[in-house]
Amino acid sequence: MRVQRSALIALAIALGASSVESAAHAAARDVTWEDRVTAQEAIDRVYYKHQIGATQKFEDVLPRRVIEARVSDYLRKSMALEEYATAGLIRIQNRNMKYLQPM
Repeated sequence: MRVQRSALIALAIALGASSVESAAHAAARDVTWEDRVTAQEAIDRVYYKHQIGATQKFEDVLPRRVIEARVSDYLRKSMALEEYATAGLIRIQNRNMKYLQPM
């Protein structure tokens, strides 16, 4: 009884996580490269504006190519994390599926 209950809980969690993941993917597809770079630039501008002693122009300190490199690095790391997390979730699902099969 206890094994079946934990297996059902794990399955429910996995199914819930996959629907959340699907919603996140749908939202991520709507954001273009230019949108991402613009958002990162806005974040960096706020940080720079609040630095004590910042006297140079923002564009001179942080050129667009640096901001684009940050966005690219962020996306690369996000994809790697997603692959790692998905692989772990699949292992958990496979391990728990054996408890749901009839004996």
